[in-house]
Amino acid sequence: MQFLDAIGLASFWEKIKNWVNINYLSLTGGTIRGSVSFLNEADGGKSIRIDPSNITNSKYGVNYLFASGKMIPIGEANGVAGLDSNGCVPLDQLGNLDTTVAEVVTALPTTNIKKHIYLIKDASGVTQNQYEEYIYTGDTSATYDASKWEKLGDFRATVDLADYAKKSETVNLSEIKVI
Repeated sequence: MQFLDAIGLASFWEKIKNWVNINYLSLTGGTIRGSVSFLNEADGGKSIRIDPSNITNSKYGVNYLFASGKMIPIGEANGVAGLDSNGCVPLDQLGNLDTTVAEVVTALPTTNIKKHIYLIKDASGVTQNQYEEYIYTGDTSATYDASKWEKLGDFRATVDLADYAKKSETVNLSEIKVI
């Protein structure tokens, strides 16, 4: 495999700078300065280190990202999401993300259908906390299609109290003698 020598690498870097200056930065009032830094010369390897502080653009601030041939705002509408101090995308930047996992309804909706699980309470009333689970598999932006509802299963919330003592099994505190 052939790699560029130092002269070829410097020439390549100049071509990159010129292309960016001509096709992008000069159109928006920016410049790119700096030079090629050769790293790892001791082991014969060479690489380019670009200092981002040497790339300026007076039209856009630091909260923009150059992608797909245009400047895209970070953390704003129609842009890319920024990160909070923990390195996570803040919930308010996730747009229309529905964080609701399930919704209890009396009947399956025909309008304003969301992409989450719908729970319909057991109509017989025989058991408490028993639900049928449904999800809409159709296109929510298209015309409603009742055949697109898929039953996921039945859900029954149960509480296991087997490890707890019953009142009849407990000792009345008034019967305990203190020694």
